This record gives sequence, C-alpha cells and structure tokens, in this order.
Amino acid sequence: MTIPKFIVDDSPLTLKQILFIYEIPIFFVCTNCAGEYFLVYCSDIDELEYSIVQTSSNLLLKMLDNKIAMSQIFLLASQKWRVYAKDFNNPTIAECVQTYNKDDLPKKDALYGNVDNCVEEFYEQLKKDASSSFTQASIIKTFFTNCIEKTVQGYIYSDWENTSSLHLYKKFFFSSISYNREVAHA
Repeated sequence: MTIPKFIVDDSPLTLKQILFIYEIPIFFVCTNCAGEYFLVYCSDIDELEYSIVQTSSNLLLKMLDNKIAMSQIFLLASQKWRVYAKDFNNPTIAECVQTYNKDDLPKKDALYGNVDNCVEEFYEQLKKDASSSFTQASIIKTFFTNCIEKTVQGYIYSDWENTSSLHLYKKFFFSSISYNREVAHA
C-alpha cells in the first residue's frame, strides 16, 4: 500500500496503522522517530490534501472506543499541519496551520465505529501503551511525593539559620527533581 511521505517539524512520519481506506488510505496513524503519534486524514482524494495532528495513545483509544468523535482529535490538537502531496515518491513537508476548515476534517459528530480485525492488534497495543504511561506517571508521582515528605520531615525541625542544613536541603530537593525529570522523559 502506497501512502505519501510526510515530514513534520523536520521529522519524517512512518505509517503505523491504516484506520480507513478508500482507493488510498484516508484515515491513518503515523509515528515520528521519537515514537509520537500523528493522526492523518485525507480530506480530498483528488488533490491529495491531508490534515495532520499530533496526538496521544489515550486520545486514539477514546476515538477507537467511540468516546469522542474523530474530528475532535483534530480540533483539540495544539499543533496542526496541512499537506498537499504532489506525488507519493517524494517526501512532502507539512505546513503548520492554526485551524482547519470544516471540509478539512471528518464529519463533525462521526464516530469511528467498530474496530475490525486489521486494527485490533494496534488497538491492543494502544491499551498497553496507555496502561504503561499511567503506571509510569503513578510511580513518578509516588516517588516525588515520598521525596518531598522525607525532605520536609528531615528538615522541618532543623535550624534553618544553619546554612549547612539549608544547603543539604536544597541539594537533596533539586537532585530529586532532576531524577524525576530523567524518569519522566525516559
């Protein structure tokens, strides 16, 4: 199956899953080299006009579960792009846009429908990704909360006038923040 090659913010997109096809893929999910999800909709088959938004596994799950309309993902996205693909052989750079016209998106209240066999494996992977993200966020939150509690308990009764105590507190506190940033972006 041939699809256009898109470049979004200097990163090429790779097809992850076709969600709907009519002569060519009309509605599909791509990823960039960082593994971020992008939802792509072909609004004009003749002109090869595509609307692209960056999205999350959680929003894709909600869409596939028919909890939100397909167009909602495009409307909620903070970053939006449009592409007019001239041919499928050469990469096309996506143009950043602020909004979409009504004709650039799936019908307003249209839901995805039933997840068929072709999409089932992707759907299950999204569930795992969402579960994993939730677990990581919970671990980070717990770790950070515990660090703060231990820090406060250890230094709340300390002599705050003592500069060495204050220095140790700052060192411990800021090292835990750095650790949390590293865990959150791992």
